[in-house]
Amino acid sequence: MSGKKISKSVYFTDKDSNARFLFKILNYGKNTDEIKVSFSSYKDSKSVIYNDSNVMNLDDSLIRKFGEISYHSDGSVLWKFPQTKSEPDIIRKNPNRVGARRMPLDEIREWEPFFMGNIIKYDECKISKNSNTELIEYLPNIFTGQPFEYLVYLGHMKYQNPPNKKKEEFIYRINDIGINLDLIIWIRKSSYCGEHFQLGTIQGWNNDNRIRIIEQNIIVKDRAVQIDLKMLQNVEWNAIIVDNKMKLNLNILKKSPPQSPVGKVYLKDNPFLFQIEKLVGYNKVFSLQPLFARSLINVKLVGILEKDSKGSFLGIGTVPKP
Repeated sequence: MSGKKISKSVYFTDKDSNARFLFKILNYGKNTDEIKVSFSSYKDSKSVIYNDSNVMNLDDSLIRKFGEISYHSDGSVLWKFPQTKSEPDIIRKNPNRVGARRMPLDEIREWEPFFMGNIIKYDECKISKNSNTELIEYLPNIFTGQPFEYLVYLGHMKYQNPPNKKKEEFIYRINDIGINLDLIIWIRKSSYCGEHFQLGTIQGWNNDNRIRIIEQNIIVKDRAVQIDLKMLQNVEWNAIIVDNKMKLNLNILKKSPPQSPVGKVYLKDNPFLFQIEKLVGYNKVFSLQPLFARSLINVKLVGILEKDSKGSFLGIGTVPKP
């Protein structure tokens, strides 16, 4: 258990020197460290819309006044919708299935992915500053009024930040959020500006800010490494298989010749992929069980870890000829 409990609100500074709220993080629990993150307050007039998939369909969505994400000492990561006067029931959602667990907090070592946010509407980031504030100063290449994204990871205090050398990205670190536990916020520009939604027969475009839990540790199932392709960041995709709107053309993928390239992704942009180095090693072709938006894809792929002048990368392709 941590020697002290924390409660910190994280803000970023826009081009007009306004402090804009991102999230509040709390370390709580009587006998163990637990971590909770909220993105609004009970006093807000706006609502939280939750859906199990990444496809926005309001008919299948849960709409509540307030929501938060919790990372528990046993490794469970949950969306929680607390009880309110107008919503007396408490709802918990485990996006990876009931009973699923990730890395326990006291076993986390190098940068366990937690959650990510997309900021499109700066004006929605409104909560007033308080005394326990982490303020990210103005970043002229990112906080321009245009969309950006931030990815949050938990890691042991002894590990250095992942490398970031691009002008349009920045890493901010918060120390001691739990025993031996630090947090990093990886901020970068984003092309995401909303998504399609459907309400009955009505269709439209939702450009509200978005929060997602980042996918859990890589697992091996039936001797294949399981990876959700849609959760990968900054991928050089084969454009005829995955287009610039992250839509997968499964028919083309299934008809692609053996050894066709599918994608290339650098590990420095996806720190959790370093797990593959320990699971498989470099320059060894391995079976890959792909998912896309948490759904299994009925197609066989292979992966390989290699290095070039930019660093280590994962190459994804179709299965070679027998």
